Amino acid sequence: MTQKQMHEYRQELLDLVRWLRREVRAIRDGTLLAGQSHASVGNADAVPGDLADMSIDLARQDTEIALHATESRILNEADEALERIKNGSYGNCQECGRGMSTERLEVIPYTPYCVTCARNMETQSNTQAAV
Repeated sequence: MTQKQMHEYRQELLDLVRWLRREVRAIRDGTLLAGQSHASVGNADAVPGDLADMSIDLARQDTEIALHATESRILNEADEALERIKNGSYGNCQECGRGMSTERLEVIPYTPYCVTCARNMETQSNTQAAV
């Protein structure tokens, strides 16, 4: 991998990390506020329509929690990719050690695994989950 490519991946990862940090913070703050509103719904002053509203709010909160978990995982992987750039191992699969294709890194610049190892790990995970 050329120095220019490495610089481009680093910049892309830095941009992604900045964006994800803002998103994770916004989701966390939004979820916390939504969670606080649920406490008031169960009070004696609640009107019958509040149960439907509460159901919608809970579904939205579940979606935000799932999104927060996914974006937090990607943020962590992007931070780890930046660390691999620093230590010179970026672009090499963390499982088999072989170099990853530029096509793979362009699609998922934070990935620690080549396509083959990622597929193998997914297959193993699916097999263990089925047992």
